[in-house]
Amino acid sequence: MKKILLSLLLLATTCSLTFAQTIETKLAAWAKTNPVEKLYLHLDRESYFAGQTIWLKGYFMAGLIPSGQSSSLYVELVNSENYVVLRNIFPVYYGTTIGGQIDIPENLVAGTYQIRAYSSIMLNQPGFIFHKRVSIWGKEDKKKNDDIPGGKSRLLFFPEGGNMVKGLLNIVAFKAIDRYGMPLPVEGEIKSETGELVTSFKSQHDGMGSFPIIPLPAGSYFATLKGSEEKYPLPQSTDNGITFSVRNTAKGKQFRIQYNSADEAFKPAYLVGQMENQVLFKHPISGDKKEITGVIPTTDFYSGILQLTVFNKDEMPLAERLTFINNKDYVLPATFKVDTLNTEARKRNRFSIALTDTIIGNFSVSVTDADSETEPLRSQTIYSWFLLNSDLRGYIHNPAYYFSSNSDSTQSALDLVMMTNGWTRFKWTDVAQNKL
Repeated sequence: MKKILLSLLLLATTCSLTFAQTIETKLAAWAKTNPVEKLYLHLDRESYFAGQTIWLKGYFMAGLIPSGQSSSLYVELVNSENYVVLRNIFPVYYGTTIGGQIDIPENLVAGTYQIRAYSSIMLNQPGFIFHKRVSIWGKEDKKKNDDIPGGKSRLLFFPEGGNMVKGLLNIVAFKAIDRYGMPLPVEGEIKSETGELVTSFKSQHDGMGSFPIIPLPAGSYFATLKGSEEKYPLPQSTDNGITFSVRNTAKGKQFRIQYNSADEAFKPAYLVGQMENQVLFKHPISGDKKEITGVIPTTDFYSGILQLTVFNKDEMPLAERLTFINNKDYVLPATFKVDTLNTEARKRNRFSIALTDTIIGNFSVSVTDADSETEPLRSQTIYSWFLLNSDLRGYIHNPAYYFSSNSDSTQSALDLVMMTNGWTRFKWTDVAQNKL
């Protein structure tokens, strides 16, 4: 009897280790054959006149350190018709490009342009190509046409965890955008297919919000907006599946997993968390409880997007949730000192930046005329690009806002971004199949 019991224990341990090694080795192999390199351009301004020069400096990152994979930086100026107006190539040394510039033609048509930048490696990972809008004031565009054919407002729904499951409490996030893709504040109601009122909703920040709903075994649901008769259908609910919710707490990320299916294929077996293509933890889920709760301590994690995935015993993903870790480890404390200040024309000024410790690194500072900027604060920063934009699909409005404060409202709005934007890096099913 002891030998049989010992054999069973060894078998269970071996299965657990095999799964752990499989997840890690598959992701490591995928990351090796699909290297991710990120790029950020520090521009001197966000608006220019035709004939002026765009000054820039490039920063390359791979994982959490400067990238030494690339030796050339390609920068393009693209117009609204996706035509490349200019294209320059700059050398890269130890992950940075110093003193890059783009001379804007004097006869350039006024409008909104896009700065697009990449390395040759990034062409294999198009989701990570850097892009930024700039305004250029030039000659009048006689062909200007502001109409967008077929464009209209949209209301999109994103069930937390991936699916709406019948008979369980689901949290559904939503995003409202106008015909130009800009956030649209909305207010409305959720109704059943028979017209019965289920709940109401209202956007919380930049057209985003969420609401709870328990789908019934039969029927479908739709949303209507205040002042409009148009119906927006919700995703179809499923009989089999799990709900996966994550909330911010002072101790870390609190999660809850629920399922009501008797099918073993939908029974949670592991919770895996990964960041920057590295598995941070694998937590086994045992027992037959239909509701599993817990807290993930995140104090020692690096800042960035944490991908949480629930797997079954056959390593198939059942539900997924993105959540942001913001431990402020990316902030370098510094003080700005004014040594000499003279406001007269062409007079010398001297400023210095003091760091709290001896730091070896690359830095860049742009000094511009405040009257030439269209906005008091930049909507995109090196923080927001490396930690947020580059890992998510879709347009994120004013991403720098989510790093401007530690308030609960800011963190809640950032969580809505996690729920309403797609994941750029990979899908676990692609990793399992070694799909390049």
